[in-house]
Amino acid sequence: MILSSVVYASGLIIRSIRSQSIAAGSLLAFIFWTLMVNGYYEATSPYGGFIKYSLYYVFNAYLFFATYAVLSLRRDDKASEFLQKAVIIALCLQLPLALTIPNDGFREIGTFNNPNQLGYFAVTAVAVVVALNSHRPINKMVFISLVPASFLVAMTFSKAAIASLVVMLAMFALHSITRVRTIVIFALVVGAIYYYVQKTGYAELVIDRFSNLSIGGDDSAAGRGYDRLVLNMEYLILGAGEGAYKVGRFESMLQNEMHSTFGNMLFAYGITGFSLFLFFLYRCLSRSTLIVNIAFFSGPFLYGITHNGIRSGLLWVLLAAMIAAKTRTPVPGDNNWR
Repeated sequence: MILSSVVYASGLIIRSIRSQSIAAGSLLAFIFWTLMVNGYYEATSPYGGFIKYSLYYVFNAYLFFATYAVLSLRRDDKASEFLQKAVIIALCLQLPLALTIPNDGFREIGTFNNPNQLGYFAVTAVAVVVALNSHRPINKMVFISLVPASFLVAMTFSKAAIASLVVMLAMFALHSITRVRTIVIFALVVGAIYYYVQKTGYAELVIDRFSNLSIGGDDSAAGRGYDRLVLNMEYLILGAGEGAYKVGRFESMLQNEMHSTFGNMLFAYGITGFSLFLFFLYRCLSRSTLIVNIAFFSGPFLYGITHNGIRSGLLWVLLAAMIAAKTRTPVPGDNNWR
């Protein structure tokens, strides 16, 4: 039974690779490059643990291909609706867990390691629901996902997550400006958030969080690790690999993993690996629709400027939903299909 399931799943993945050969080829080439780079440092460095980072990409690539296969296999909305409900249930389950699991000071963490991870999960989950509704205007499933996601982001006090969610809401509103019903619902959602903010004193706490942004500290470009791109330029062609951050391998204010999705990828795998991943991302974006790209850039992408979210499985589900966007049957008369 297990063997047959594995064979069937492998068949679906092979089918998905064949149907998106260019995107799949660039992704597989990128993964091969990470294995080469991390494998080299694993073999030559006295510090271990490099190769495990490549294994994250291997797993997430499998998740990407499996999700795409499921979404493209059925051109109706059955698989999409199931995934939407699963994501929304996951968001809702995090609410009571975030309130009961011991937190990080006053910032809730839910089942994650820190508040920023919970905030990233909430923002990315909304983007996934939008992507799974790519051939419709913003509908009730998106609004349903926004409710628990907004509360989760609020409870994390994550500056990146709050900024991403605010930008996402603003972009959604602009995109739907000609749809009266959607704007009315947006107004009700924003009004409810405003009421919550005023009644709980949340606004003062958020203002305090953002007013403490440090110019030369953790919130600066150097504090996020961007300085290593300039101070260690010898790594920019082939990459420095991922791992052994706290042993002084390279000069940087931050002796840890770079707090940036794309910055970390550029430094770890150089222009070579970075270009391969960017081409794969371009294929996902070019196959998607306007509203989904808005959700991606205002959510995970914006968040990724100051945090590294590349290992999040939900991000790879989002990428799969993006590239599968035009394989499902559009709703007749839907002018959001483009």
